[in-house]
Amino acid sequence: MEFVTTTQIFLGIAAAALTFVWIRRYRKQPSSHPPPPGPTTLSIFLNDLWRILSRSKPPNLIELVTGLRRQYGDIYSVSKGKKLLVILSDPEMVKELFVKQAEITSGRDTAPLAHVAFRDKGSIIFEEGKSWSDMRRFFLLVFRKFGMGKRSAGDRVNEEARVLCKEFILAEGKPFDPFRTVNYAVANIIRSITAGQRFEYSNGRFQQMVQLITDVLGAENFYGPLEMMPWLYFTPLFTKERNMCNALIGLMKQEVVEHRETVDVDNPRDVIDMCLAEIDRAKDAGEETFFDESLLWRTLLDIYLAGTETVATTLTWAMLYMAGYPDIQEKVCQEIDDVIGHEGTPHYDDRTRMPYTEATIAELLRIRPIAPLGIPHINTESIVFRGYLLPERSIIMMNMVGMHLDPELWPDPESFDPTRFLSEDGKATKKPEGHMPFGAGRRICLGEQLAKVELFLFFTNLLQKFTFRIPDGVLPDYGFGHRTSTLAPKKFDIVASLR
Repeated sequence: MEFVTTTQIFLGIAAAALTFVWIRRYRKQPSSHPPPPGPTTLSIFLNDLWRILSRSKPPNLIELVTGLRRQYGDIYSVSKGKKLLVILSDPEMVKELFVKQAEITSGRDTAPLAHVAFRDKGSIIFEEGKSWSDMRRFFLLVFRKFGMGKRSAGDRVNEEARVLCKEFILAEGKPFDPFRTVNYAVANIIRSITAGQRFEYSNGRFQQMVQLITDVLGAENFYGPLEMMPWLYFTPLFTKERNMCNALIGLMKQEVVEHRETVDVDNPRDVIDMCLAEIDRAKDAGEETFFDESLLWRTLLDIYLAGTETVATTLTWAMLYMAGYPDIQEKVCQEIDDVIGHEGTPHYDDRTRMPYTEATIAELLRIRPIAPLGIPHINTESIVFRGYLLPERSIIMMNMVGMHLDPELWPDPESFDPTRFLSEDGKATKKPEGHMPFGAGRRICLGEQLAKVELFLFFTNLLQKFTFRIPDGVLPDYGFGHRTSTLAPKKFDIVASLR
């Protein structure tokens, strides 16, 4: 207790000094164009400091973003340390900056936490410039080969979906929490593509890895205070989070080491082998490469973090909404029976004949987008946008959840209605303005295609076999869980009855 008190005093002194420096810094930036409106640096900083000292939970992200938009409009800014964070809540603004001005808004800035906990070099998410474009080109080719080629992603997902269905059957029609099992299934898709093999759900190493991914993405203390004072990560205040990150890094490094011991660069088995083969090729040719074997674990970590809980969370939302909207669930099941049959194997190409199912998935991604603010963009030079100055290397983010729940774009936005995405005759799907679940511009999600395959095939496999309902005496709760990085549902139980 004495140490914690000393630490708190030290943080208070540091806070005062940093606040003084930051106030002076922003006062010395005169311009004919002001930055977008928003709360003061001091108010944000003091709020974060209070959270550190009190170890209190962060505010609900949706309520915070919604409140700031209501107060300041569709574009507002928040000072985060030395940088300006700009939030866009209008789809036209997003397109104008991320698409039309992609040349100067496709940069990335490593989040302070990612930098101190996981390092930035080797990150497929946070790299920018030539190294990022080379990396993206390489991984699009690799994913095409191992995700969508040879042994298609569809085969992998269908195989895993069969295992998932068997796990659901074990519940014997009794209420159960589906989240962990669904996470195992989705993580196994990533594992089979990156490492060539899947794990049994009972495997201890696999369980630890999936739990660590969930913990890292859900750690409440990772955001806010550490964004402004990343050095706090190395203090006793964040020992738990530091141990968690180091354990996950260790598991990623283990994957790389095991592959190096058995790799045949002329016959790569999976994504890791392809990366090692490229590293060896560049080394033999005396070429510079965007890869460094000692940091390959960092790339692998990005693939797991971006590709596991995102899809798994959408699938858990799907079960909850199907249980809460039985009439919609019945229509999806009927379309599956008509097109695939009760015993047939779903294929991704079937989606072209299943507009209602496709529209239902699109509505899921609208009403509960997984990444509420997407992934941040950076402008590589100063921009005057809508009369506001966005200084060079401002952090620009899209308020995805705000756009997806905007009543001006979506009548009765909290109502689950797949017909928003259907043509008038119901025979085709459409994409309304403002639906951007995978982001926009050049930095659109690299795994978008794989995610679409996973969502369609897991969803159709589950609805082909089960009817989902809320346990007796319980009302469905579509509220968000207390998360900061992904919009996961609150903990819930579901009943899966065989059809």
